[in-house]
Amino acid sequence: MVELAVVIMIIGILAAVAIIGYGSWREGVAKQEVQNDLTAAAAAMDDARNFGTGYPNVLPDTFNASKNVTVTFIRGTSRSFCIYGVSKEYSSIKYHIDTTEKRDPQTGSC
Repeated sequence: MVELAVVIMIIGILAAVAIIGYGSWREGVAKQEVQNDLTAAAAAMDDARNFGTGYPNVLPDTFNASKNVTVTFIRGTSRSFCIYGVSKEYSSIKYHIDTTEKRDPQTGSC
């Protein structure tokens, strides 16, 4: 009986570690997904600028966000823009790209 209880306890501990590890992994995937979508949206904005007369005032039709990410155009001029992305699964995962500051996704909003 004692051996059976020890085996059940060990299986429970291993299951808990696996569940915690999976949650952390999934959150990391969600962060990367938002960052990748913002980078793709910025590239689409750059393409639109190269074929037009500056940055557009909306996200180009050539950009499609992932199903778990919402990307929003916040503001822009013909020389700069700010776009914002948030995960649909983890609302605390928020990034933005503001070309007046940096071209890489930064945490927070515009």
